[in-house]
Amino acid sequence: AAGTGDTGGEVSGHPSERCSGSDSIDPGEKNEGTLDTSVRLRMEGLQQSYDALQLEFQQQQELLERRNRKLQEIRNQIHAKDLQLSALRHEIRIKDALLSCLQDEERQHFEIEDFELQTLLEKALSPLTAILTRQMGTAGREDQAAVQHGTPNLSAR
Repeated sequence: AAGTGDTGGEVSGHPSERCSGSDSIDPGEKNEGTLDTSVRLRMEGLQQSYDALQLEFQQQQELLERRNRKLQEIRNQIHAKDLQLSALRHEIRIKDALLSCLQDEERQHFEIEDFELQTLLEKALSPLTAILTRQMGTAGREDQAAVQHGTPNLSAR
């Protein structure tokens, strides 16, 4: 019969052994059992390999998910830092503009103060200049008179 290992020839051994249901195993049946065991062992090995691959795949998926979460956290941190940097740049521009305005005001203030100081000094020095000019004029006339009379004027000097 096909697949049994039986070739259809005479069966060796005593006819009573064949019919008695003894524990002897036909070589064909033994071969079939070995094949079944071999296939079963091979299937078990493949199943174990498949299970190991499934476990490895699952671990890799979890690792990928952790890395993706970490990457998203880093992206969020970078975005937050970017916003902080933009806010700081804006603050710097505003402070630079305010500083420029203050410097302009201070410059104008000093220019006004300089002008006022100059005006005050002119007002204060005007009478002094007039007094000195009169004294110099008086001393100059006395010197001329002394030169004309021949006596030196020591009181003006």
